[in-house]
Amino acid sequence: MTKKVVATIITILLGPGAGHLYLRKFKKGALLIAAGLMIAVHMAIKIAGAIKPADISAESMANIIQEFYRNNPRLILSYDILLAALWSYAIVDILVFMKNNPAANEPEKPA
Repeated sequence: MTKKVVATIITILLGPGAGHLYLRKFKKGALLIAAGLMIAVHMAIKIAGAIKPADISAESMANIIQEFYRNNPRLILSYDILLAALWSYAIVDILVFMKNNPAANEPEKPA
């Protein structure tokens, strides 16, 4: 398989930035991973803010999260859009990088 295919598959499976790390584009990979983590952490903080300490139990957590999703559909949609845009950008950036650098797209040599 070519590096382009492997990097794209890694990005699809592991998230934005993972394919860039595979291509040794460490700065951009770290930036994309950090952006994805910031979005995920912000969402976790918002959900955690909706939880009262007295409500915490295994049965109630699922209900609390479902209620949060029902009460905040626009917020959840905005997180989904941000993550989808970040993931799409990462994939397109890999494809553009490989198109502009054909030497970097040589097939992997078996070990």
